[in-house]
Amino acid sequence: MKKLLSVLASLVLVFSLTGCNAQATAATVSRVINGVVSVAEADLPALEAAGSFSKAEGDAVDHYLKFGLALNSQFGVCANASGNAKAKLVACLNAFSTGLADPNELAALRVLNPNAQKQVQLYIVAFQVAINAALANFGAPAPAAPQVASAPVKSADLQEFKGRVMFALGR
Repeated sequence: MKKLLSVLASLVLVFSLTGCNAQATAATVSRVINGVVSVAEADLPALEAAGSFSKAEGDAVDHYLKFGLALNSQFGVCANASGNAKAKLVACLNAFSTGLADPNELAALRVLNPNAQKQVQLYIVAFQVAINAALANFGAPAPAAPQVASAPVKSADLQEFKGRVMFALGR
């Protein structure tokens, strides 16, 4: 849990660099989400080849990642409409977070094998950490990530994944 908080703290630092500009924060969230999806999609073929999950399970994970991109697109529209109003942007972030927990989308992930669940849980937590860092930047409460795996994400795995996402983003 301490490592998860350190990941969140480092993302809060990234968001704090945007200052009080809600639009800059929204753009940062969107870039981080795109980075999470990019790195996750790049992982899928190797994870399938290694036997971590089947092609069908990989397709289910890929579907959820594309769902995350669709939510990110909706977030962008909402954020642009919010102008620079923090309260409106917080509402957009909360809508994104609520979308991540869509029971219909999560249902397909809960039937995956434990290795696949563990991997997709990492991606879900990464999405939520990006959203929560922005919410923390505005002093708003941060919701928990939806759960599809029986075990929590290991902080070392999240830290390693965050490093790959930040590298992909050029930070």
